[in-house]
Amino acid sequence: MKKILVVAMALLLWLPGAADQADLSRFDAVVDYLVDSSKFQPSKESLLSTAQGALTGSASVRDALQSADDEGRLHRNLIEALLKSLNDPWARLYTPEEVVRLRERMSGDRKSAMGVIVVPSKTPLSYRVVGVSPNGPSEGKLFSGDSIVWANGVEASQEDFLDVLVGEAGQINHLKVRSENGETREVRVTLGDFDAPTAYLDDKEKGIIKITSFGAETAAELKEAMAELEGRPAIIDLRFNGGGYVTAAVASSDLFLDRGVKIVTTVSPKKQEVHLAQDGVTFDQPVCLLVNGRTASAAEIFAAALRTNANAFIVGDTTYGKGSVQRLVSLPGNWAVKYTTSLYQTADGVFIDKVGLKPDAEIDMELALASSKDDTQLAQALAWVDKMKAEPVAQDLARNNFPISSADPSLLAASLRPHLFPINRGRSILPEGRLDTGKPESYSGPSPRR
Repeated sequence: MKKILVVAMALLLWLPGAADQADLSRFDAVVDYLVDSSKFQPSKESLLSTAQGALTGSASVRDALQSADDEGRLHRNLIEALLKSLNDPWARLYTPEEVVRLRERMSGDRKSAMGVIVVPSKTPLSYRVVGVSPNGPSEGKLFSGDSIVWANGVEASQEDFLDVLVGEAGQINHLKVRSENGETREVRVTLGDFDAPTAYLDDKEKGIIKITSFGAETAAELKEAMAELEGRPAIIDLRFNGGGYVTAAVASSDLFLDRGVKIVTTVSPKKQEVHLAQDGVTFDQPVCLLVNGRTASAAEIFAAALRTNANAFIVGDTTYGKGSVQRLVSLPGNWAVKYTTSLYQTADGVFIDKVGLKPDAEIDMELALASSKDDTQLAQALAWVDKMKAEPVAQDLARNNFPISSADPSLLAASLRPHLFPINRGRSILPEGRLDTGKPESYSGPSPRR
C-alpha cells in the first residue's frame, strides 16, 4: 500500500499543474490566432523561434511552460515577445483584471472612477475638465471648464498627479478647483461604480450630443438622443472619442444613411470586407461633427461615413489617424490578446492610418479649451447650425446631400466637393448584403479618462 501511495505522489509531482496547463493553452492559442489573422502574417515557425529565443535555458518552449512554477510570468513574457516581434504598435496581452476594466470602459460601466475627462492645461497649470459623465460621482460637482489645481495634497504640476485621483471605490478625493470665472472652491468627490451612457444629449437647446466611445449600446443611445431633437440640426461631439467597436460605428452610421450605402471597408492580406448600411435613413436633419486630435479609430469611421454619405459638416482639428482594426480575443483563464488584423478604408475609399481626417472647417485650438466658454470649435459649429436654421434652402440642400459652405451655406456653387457631386439620397451603388458581425476593435492609445 505504501508503494502505491509513493508512486501516486510521484505522478502528482510530475504532472503539470492546472495553472501550467492554462499557461501552455494560452500560448498555443496566441500562436494560432496570430498565424490565422494577424495583418503581419507571421508563420508558426517564426513565432516558435522567437519564443525559443526568449528562453534563458535549453528546454523547449513546451517543456518550459509545463514545468514553470512562477504564477504565469514565463508565459506572459513569451507571449509579449511574440507580439513585440510583429512590430504591431497596437498588439497587447491583457490580464484578467485588465480585461474587466477594458470591457467596462467599452460598455460605459465604470468602476472606482471619478467620471471625468481631464487634459493638462498651461493657463493655469492644472488639469482642465473637458467632460463629465452623466450619472457619475462628479456630476453636479465638477463642470467642463473647471481647472483642478490640487488634489489630496498634490499639486497638478507634479508628474504623478493623475495617479492621485485613482483608487478604490469609496476613496474620497479632496480637490481644489478653479472655475472659469476665476473663483476657487474645494470639492470632494467619492470614487464609485456607475453606468454612464456612451452617447447622450448634452445640451438640448443647442442640439449638442456627445459620443464618448463606440460600445454595444452606442447606436441605441444615439438614436434616443437624436429623437429628442425632433428634426432640428444636430452637433455631434466626437472629441476625445478614442474609438471602440467597428460594428458599433457601423450601426451608429446606419441611422443617417440609405440602405446599401458603403460605410467602411476593412482590408486584410487575405480578404476585403465591405460594411453596408442596412436599415435606411432614420434621421435626415443637418449634422455637424466636432473632432480633434484625440478623435480616433471607430470615431473616424463614423465621421467619414457621415461626411461622405450624409453631408455632415466637420469642424475642429485633424483627427488622430488610427486607420487599423484590432481583434480582441479571449484566452483561457479570462486573459485576452489584441492584435491588428487589417486596415480600413473610409466610405470614400481613403486609407487614413497615420494621416487622419481633415475637417471642413479647421479650427486650431488647445485641447483644454474643449467645452469651455472659449471653445472656438464649438462656436463655429453653433454658427453653422444657426445658418441651417436661418436658411431653409441650405437645410434642404444638406438633407439632399449637397455640399454646404461654412461661410455661407446658401451658396452651393462655391462649395461643391468633387467627390460628392452629383449625389442624392436614395442612391444604392453597391449590392445589398448582410453585415458580418465583425471583429471588436479597441483603442489602446493614451486615455485622459479618469
